[in-house]
Amino acid sequence: MPRSPHAYISYETEHGHIHFVPLGDGTPNGFILETEEAAELLAEAVAGCNELKAGGRGRTHTHEQIESAYMSAIHQLNTTDFEEEWRVEEWKRFLHRKWNGGVRVHPQQKMRPVPEAIIMPVDGANDWQLMMPDKKTGDPVLYPLNKRFLKDIAESIPAPNSSNSVKADVGFYSKEKK
Repeated sequence: MPRSPHAYISYETEHGHIHFVPLGDGTPNGFILETEEAAELLAEAVAGCNELKAGGRGRTHTHEQIESAYMSAIHQLNTTDFEEEWRVEEWKRFLHRKWNGGVRVHPQQKMRPVPEAIIMPVDGANDWQLMMPDKKTGDPVLYPLNKRFLKDIAESIPAPNSSNSVKADVGFYSKEKK
């Protein structure tokens, strides 16, 4: 049983409908449940869900879904590194703050999460580069890409330019289809 203060288990019964049970309380010694007890909590959360709960977003679940939630909880508790997951989430929060909430590909688009990597063209050339946030500072770092590596992509996706894209503050973005 993990002793992480950040431990949790979850089960998605259908896309976007997720049941979640926090197990840690944020302190190193706050974890007191046994594996089976924690799995039962998740199964009970799935079993207790119905159309009248969660502001009308609840669902009635089958016996198979309840059993699957229990088994999923056992699997998560035996295989998940909750401390590593917490570090990843903290990194995402750091990037979110550093990049002022994310990135905007197009001026009229909503903010999107900071990507792990972006393949983008080099202005005025038919070459491509990879932009990734630096793992320590979060600043964007550009890496040139080997043409052989990108041959299939470059042949199937033309580099954006004024004939097939619209100029943006940084680079180009795709034209809207009409």
